[in-house]
Amino acid sequence: MLSEEIKSELLVETLKIMDLLNINIRTSFWDKKDGDIKYVEGSEYLGAFFWNIADDWENPETRVYKDPTIALNPRARQLLLKPKNEDEGFFGKSLVVHELTHYLQVADYKILQGWPDYHIPYDPSNPLLYYSQQVEFEAFTVCSYYYLVKTDHIDQLNPDDGLFRERLIDLYLQLTGGVAVFN
Repeated sequence: MLSEEIKSELLVETLKIMDLLNINIRTSFWDKKDGDIKYVEGSEYLGAFFWNIADDWENPETRVYKDPTIALNPRARQLLLKPKNEDEGFFGKSLVVHELTHYLQVADYKILQGWPDYHIPYDPSNPLLYYSQQVEFEAFTVCSYYYLVKTDHIDQLNPDDGLFRERLIDLYLQLTGGVAVFN
């Protein structure tokens, strides 16, 4: 689905942005104990990160994913493989960056797996609750930063603004066909 070069590029970019934005990365990632990330077709969402087998489930810092998988739906694959223009291609890549952030971030597995009592699903009538959750806020911050740098829109924002991350997400959503949620 994706070339090894693109997979490597996006992982490196994600790591750099997470470091720049001070978003914690699982220590077990650096120990190189995870299995190789598989990219597969199929997801009701544009993208999804999941796994079936992990060691040290309960400890988000040291969890090891034996079979990390990123699933992309047909629309996401089209954006990645046959974009109409460069910005659309970067949008497709930003979806992968979002899922890679979930793979790398320190978070409770119950939230990452979408357990009902732990994860708030997206609700178009009140999207702020979804975007405000730590795991989604971090993932959208990273993919937004990636997209805005690649499309030369990052200069529209002031990194010293106390709401920089919220403004990153809002601008990303607006530029990719959505609406601002943090205003």
